[in-house]
Amino acid sequence: MEKAASFLSSLLGVGGGGSGGEELEPAATVRSILIYPIKSCRGISVPQAPITSTGFQWDRQWVVVNSKGRAYTQRVEPKLALVEVELPPEAFTEEWHPTPDSYLVVKAPGMDPLKIVLSTERPTVDDVSVWEWSGSAYDEGAEAAKWFSSYFGNPSRLVRFKEASEIRPTNPDYAQGYKIMFTDCFPFLIASQGSLDALNEILKEPVPMNRFRPNILVDGCDPYSEDLWKTMKINKLTFQGVKLCNRCKVPTINQENGIFGTEPTETLLTFRSDEVLRPSHKNKRQVYFGQNLVCRESLSSKGKGRIIRVGDPVYAFGISSKPPMDKGAAHLAGGSGEAPPSPVAATVKSILVYPIKSCRGISIPQAAITSTGFRWDRQWLVMSSKGRAFTQRVEPKLALIEVEMPQEAFTEEWQPATDSHMVIRAPGLDPLKIPLGAKRATVDDVSVWEWSGSAYDEGDEAAEWFSSYFGKPSRLVRFNEASEVRQTNPDYAEGYKVLFADAFPFLLASQGSVDALNSILKEPVPMNRFRPNIIVDGCHPYSEDLWKTIKIDKLTFLGVKLCDRCKVPTINQDNGIPGTEPTEALQALRSDEVLRPSHKNKSRVYFGQNLVCKESLSAKDKGRIIKVDDPVYVLESYPSSDEVPA
Repeated sequence: MEKAASFLSSLLGVGGGGSGGEELEPAATVRSILIYPIKSCRGISVPQAPITSTGFQWDRQWVVVNSKGRAYTQRVEPKLALVEVELPPEAFTEEWHPTPDSYLVVKAPGMDPLKIVLSTERPTVDDVSVWEWSGSAYDEGAEAAKWFSSYFGNPSRLVRFKEASEIRPTNPDYAQGYKIMFTDCFPFLIASQGSLDALNEILKEPVPMNRFRPNILVDGCDPYSEDLWKTMKINKLTFQGVKLCNRCKVPTINQENGIFGTEPTETLLTFRSDEVLRPSHKNKRQVYFGQNLVCRESLSSKGKGRIIRVGDPVYAFGISSKPPMDKGAAHLAGGSGEAPPSPVAATVKSILVYPIKSCRGISIPQAAITSTGFRWDRQWLVMSSKGRAFTQRVEPKLALIEVEMPQEAFTEEWQPATDSHMVIRAPGLDPLKIPLGAKRATVDDVSVWEWSGSAYDEGDEAAEWFSSYFGKPSRLVRFNEASEVRQTNPDYAEGYKVLFADAFPFLLASQGSVDALNSILKEPVPMNRFRPNIIVDGCHPYSEDLWKTIKIDKLTFLGVKLCDRCKVPTINQDNGIPGTEPTEALQALRSDEVLRPSHKNKSRVYFGQNLVCKESLSAKDKGRIIKVDDPVYVLESYPSSDEVPA
C-alpha cells in the first residue's frame, strides 16, 4: 500500500495530530450528513451517523419496486423526489434498537402519512432487482403497497433489504470486498459546498445541493478539491476515494416539484465533462460531480465507535494529481499502474496449446512464441463441405476430441521428422495420425469468421474420420503460412497476426477469477470452459482485466481487449452438452452493464483478457519462450475495466 496508508496508520490518535509532533491542518469540515432511507426519496439531515458494513445506518434500506420487482428511481419516477421520510431521531445513535412503536413515516403530496413498523417481521419476496443485482427482500405489506400504488398510479410495493441472506457487493474494479444495500453503486458520496457555489456562480438559476444527493457534505475547501482526495480521515475513520461520480439525469430534476429540466447538466458539460477533465480518453459524454467513497473500517467485524458527526474535521492524504475517474482496483491498491519495475503480480500456473481449433487443449510445461502466437496453436481446423470452420458453438462434439503432439514439439529447436505425427482421438473412433512433415495439397475458400483464404488439406483419411464423427462431410485443414496472413483487428492490435484463433494470439485468465466465479455458482466449472492459453495464479480475482503491459521471462505482452464470451463456456467439455452456466452468473457480475457502465450495453459478458506479444513482431525467433512458474510482472495498468478495450 502507498505511503499515505502507512502514514495514516500512525496518525490521528484523536482527530488532528500528525507524526513527528507536526499538526496536520484539516482540508475541510463536515457540514451536513444526509441519510436516504428509501432509495430515490428525500434525504434526512442528521447530526451524526453510525457506519455499518454497508454504509450509513438506515441508508437505502428500502426501495419501491414495480409489479416485476424492478426498483423505481427518479430517472423513471421523478415523483419520488417529493416523498418525505422520517425516522426517530434516536435511530441515528449507535446503541438504539427499534421497539414495537418505532416507525418509518412516509409522506407525499395528496396522501395520508404511511407508518412502517421498524421491528415487525415481514415475509420475503423474490426477484427484487436494482441494476445488475437481483435477490430477495422483505415485503412491507399490503398497506404500503396500496399507498405507493395509489401515489404512482400503477402497482408498486415497498421492500426492505434482506441482510440476513443477501449481499450486494460493490463493483470489484473500484472497491473490492465492500458491500451496499439499495444505493446505486457505492456506500458514500462526498461533495463540497465550495463546488456547488462555484457551479452556481455560472448558472442562470442556482441549484441546491439536494440535486446531487450526497450523504457527506463538506465545507471550507477549494471548489472540486474533493475530486483529488484519495484517502481521508474523519473521526479516526479512513475513507478512500474510489471513483468520481458520473451523473445521470437526476440532477436535472427539481427536487421541490419533480419536474425535469436541462440544468445543471448542460453547464457541467462545458467544464466537468470527459472532454475537459479527461482529454486523453474516449469522450463518453459524461459529467462528474462529487466523489464516491468506501470506509475501510466497514470491513471490520467491530461495530462500535464507527460514527461521524457534523463539525468533524476532514483530513486528506495521498492527494491524487488526477481525479480518480475510474481508478479501479489499482487505485485502491495504491498503485498508479505506471511504475516498473514492479513486484511479482502472479505466476504462470499453466500453458495450454490448442492445435485444432475448438478441440481439447494440451497442457505443456513451456511454449515457444512465434509471429502468430504459441507454436502449434490453432494451426488446424475442421471445416464443412463449404469450407466454413467448425467451432463448438455449432458443433459441441469438438469438445470431446483429444489431440496429442510429440513432447519435443514444444521446444524451440525441434523440427518434425517423417515419423512425427499429431494423434487425434474421439469417442467411438480409432486414433487418427496426421504426419507433421508431409507436404499437402492446397484448398481454397476456407473461411473463419470474416477471413477466407487457402489452407493445406490433410487428406482423405482425415476427411473420412471427421465426416464419420460428425455425420456429415468434413475435412481437416492446416493454415497455409507460406501464402496467407490473417491479421488481428487493427482497432485493438495493429500489425499482429493469428492462424485459426478467433481473434487474438493469446488469452490470459487467472485461477483467482475462476475460483471467485465458482464461489457463487451452484455447480463449479473448470477453467477449460474458458479455453485460455495462459493461466496465472496468485493475483486477486479479475485483476488481470486491468493489465495493460506485463512481462513474462523478458517478453512483453499487451492487454488489448477484454474477452467477450460466446456460448462455449456453457458447454461441458467432458460430454459436449450445453447448459446455461456460467454465463447466467457472469451476466450478474461481468456484463457490459457492470464492467462498462459508461458504454453501450452490448449484452456481453467478459472473462479473461486477450493479449499480443511485442516480440512476435520481431524477425528474431529465438529465445521467445515462456514456462510454467515464470513470474508475471505488471508494468502498466488500465485505470478501470470501463477503460479497457472490449
